[in-house]
Amino acid sequence: MLEIKRIAIGDVAECLDFIAPYLVSALKHTNGESTLEETCAELLDGQLDLWLVIGEHKTMCGVVTTGFVWYPMKKSMEIRTVTIYAPRQEWLPLLETLEEWAKAHKCSDVETTGRLGLEHLLPSAGFKKIDVKMGKVLDYG
Repeated sequence: MLEIKRIAIGDVAECLDFIAPYLVSALKHTNGESTLEETCAELLDGQLDLWLVIGEHKTMCGVVTTGFVWYPMKKSMEIRTVTIYAPRQEWLPLLETLEEWAKAHKCSDVETTGRLGLEHLLPSAGFKKIDVKMGKVLDYG
């Protein structure tokens, strides 16, 4: 059984070395939107929250980062990065903990952007497709 634990901002610095490989794994799928250094800086200054996923024998098997997004009409919690080395049926229930965190901070919803597989995975956890994000790298050559 997996559990997810939020790391207090004062304890984030001591986690950076062992979470870095998890963040790098997630960030390589973000089309260059953020670097490891930028993500670590956001974690250290409290712009993002760090969550560790703990598996059997109290071993870490994943990292999740979340943050708040303020829109003109609402506040949302964004699940920014997810890297979990466990079967999805084991980690999907962890989303409930993140949803409770969002509710405790008066968010109206939880959102995430990710790879295409999320479209098939997350509806079982109550998520729905809101929009499609597409990108094109510009050629300056």
